[in-house]
Amino acid sequence: MRLVRRQLLIPLLALVTLSCEKSITEPPDSASCGLSVGTVTIASAPGNSSTSGALTSSSCKLGRGSYADRYQFVLGAMASVDILVSSTDFDAFLILRDNSDKLITSDDDFGPDTDARLNFPMNAGTYYILATTFEDDVVGNYTVTITVSAP
Repeated sequence: MRLVRRQLLIPLLALVTLSCEKSITEPPDSASCGLSVGTVTIASAPGNSSTSGALTSSSCKLGRGSYADRYQFVLGAMASVDILVSSTDFDAFLILRDNSDKLITSDDDFGPDTDARLNFPMNAGTYYILATTFEDDVVGNYTVTITVSAP
């Protein structure tokens, strides 16, 4: 009985060790995207901004393997914010981080399509939007649209 337990425990320990090594070596999602593609500032609601971009093989690459563009978003006052990343070239993925590069939230598929959308009240401050793809190593055109309304 003791021998059987030991034989089962050794592969389990090896699995735990491998998974820990992988998580230590993977960079965080925005580590390689330190430079912003652009800055969007909306001082007060209502306001909106839309910009088009293209993910290419020279875009920064996230730790999970997809290309991304990083936008700095400055919100002047508390407001309801709608962020949409849309593309006809790829399955859009949206990551929102705070000024300390801490993940706030993300979205893959909004509704029945492959656009990514976040919509919720946000405090005044600086945020980072990462426009990326669900799949690894995919490139193409996209649009980021930010709409700000009164809370």
